[in-house]
Amino acid sequence: MNPCNILLTGASGVGNTTILNLFPGEIILELDDNLNEIFQKQIDSPILKSVEQCILREIDLRKLMNNFVSYQKLLQSIDIICLVIDSTDRNIEDTQQLLLELKSKLPKVDFYIIANFQDRKSISNNAEKIENMLKEKTFGFSATHKGSIDRISEIFKDILKISIIEKKEKNHFIASNEKIKYEKIWSDIEEARLLEKQENYYTASKKFSNAASKFKLLNSEQAKEEFLALHYLCKAWESMELAEEYKEPQKISETMKFYNQAIENLTDKKLKLLVLGNSIYCKALKLGLELDKSDNGNKKVQYYPKIKNLIKKAVKIYKKSGYEKEAELTLAILDELNKL
Repeated sequence: MNPCNILLTGASGVGNTTILNLFPGEIILELDDNLNEIFQKQIDSPILKSVEQCILREIDLRKLMNNFVSYQKLLQSIDIICLVIDSTDRNIEDTQQLLLELKSKLPKVDFYIIANFQDRKSISNNAEKIENMLKEKTFGFSATHKGSIDRISEIFKDILKISIIEKKEKNHFIASNEKIKYEKIWSDIEEARLLEKQENYYTASKKFSNAASKFKLLNSEQAKEEFLALHYLCKAWESMELAEEYKEPQKISETMKFYNQAIENLTDKKLKLLVLGNSIYCKALKLGLELDKSDNGNKKVQYYPKIKNLIKKAVKIYKKSGYEKEAELTLAILDELNKL
């Protein structure tokens, strides 16, 4: 398992370095590619059994915000940001805007507040009030307190439990749930394919439309592009069925548009080629439908060579992508055209 990267940041004097020093081990001064100074400490003894290692880094908040671009490489590796504050009204107010800026720039990072100096009762706001104001999980703390080492260990244990353990369990649950939904959608698609073979095009189009809507609702981050591509594929198949039902060339144009949108989101090269072949074949089909509706003899002379060339191109792409069955079926259509 990769180490968990945590960034401690806060205004000057709020206790970032003090908190870093509470953990055993040597503080290392690291220089990044832009010669920025970053203080870090490796925590080898696990706080939780499933988190083998943590790397704590500390950067002054104002320096971080003023040089955000130069810290970009470091920030891309950060899993958690702990904003340390001194719990006073002024510091909370200053931190509020900077927190919003950071969250907008780092949407995938988990944020927590460590409300330091809780021992100064007369000027410090309590953790609950701060959490309501900053809208992030807040932990009350006092670096000067006798039990500060135990307390900071408990805080980090809670943070890691929320951000690593519970998130992992949640993602596993979502992934399992999404898999069940995914399999059910493909079952619906198989039903639509069967209806298509029975030339029940309208009902098949409704099945494909339903599948398209369901793919768009799946929310797995790992397969986001794949699900979006499948959404567009189902929309293309829906349009194709309606084109077959009503013999409308315009529906073929819509099908081609959805195929192109699917290609943009597909990551599998082989599948991309298959869909590209389908799109080219659709173009030939559109010309064929236009030809069927035309009584113009000259148009037929112009369209036949174009249709044949498009079908040949689709066959070539099917073969290149390894879809021999599609290539054979399309070649059969070409043979029929050659007999005309």
